[in-house]
Amino acid sequence: MDNEFSLARAIAGDPIETMGKTTALFVAYRPTAEKCKQLIMQIGTDIVMYHANGSYYSSNEHCSYNLRMKSVAKQIDWSKLPVDTLITLGSCAGKAEHYFYSSSFSSGMVRYYRDGMTSKTADHNLDVFAINPSEVQISPDQPWTVWKGGECPIPDGLEYEVIVRYGECFIPTNAGCKLQHIWVRSKYPNQVHLGHEVIAYRLTGKVLNW
Repeated sequence: MDNEFSLARAIAGDPIETMGKTTALFVAYRPTAEKCKQLIMQIGTDIVMYHANGSYYSSNEHCSYNLRMKSVAKQIDWSKLPVDTLITLGSCAGKAEHYFYSSSFSSGMVRYYRDGMTSKTADHNLDVFAINPSEVQISPDQPWTVWKGGECPIPDGLEYEVIVRYGECFIPTNAGCKLQHIWVRSKYPNQVHLGHEVIAYRLTGKVLNW
């Protein structure tokens, strides 16, 4: 598992915590010292000795003092957010203000359009303005986007729903799986994937912990 204790990663400076979720800081590794004192860590304000494998005791029994690598939350690659995704930046008189994302979202800039228009339908658009991507919420009111095949257009970490060729509408439940085989169209649609190819998709507005 990715969060199992790794001496090499600890020495390299990767974040560490105890099984009790207390932050641990690497101090030193002394391979010639007594086994229970080879690894020196700072736990809170205390200096604590460990075995080289991160165990507090000589046995491998579970202990809240044992060490593990701290899981780092994965970041969403907003640069892959589909153009014209409906985003919510704030509210006015209790009503959410919705904006369509245009092509510069990853640089902290968006372009928004009047009266629910998009980059494809607007005759004139308002100026680009700066935003903080971390404060943006994906609106749950997304329109369906027709899909004609290719790589999955949705960045990891965002929930979405799809309509497949045989008519079913569903939300893929495996957050780490992009179901690539149903995004790429076959040249022989009646023979491959049994009608599971995506023909339309939309974001649900939910951000996943994947």
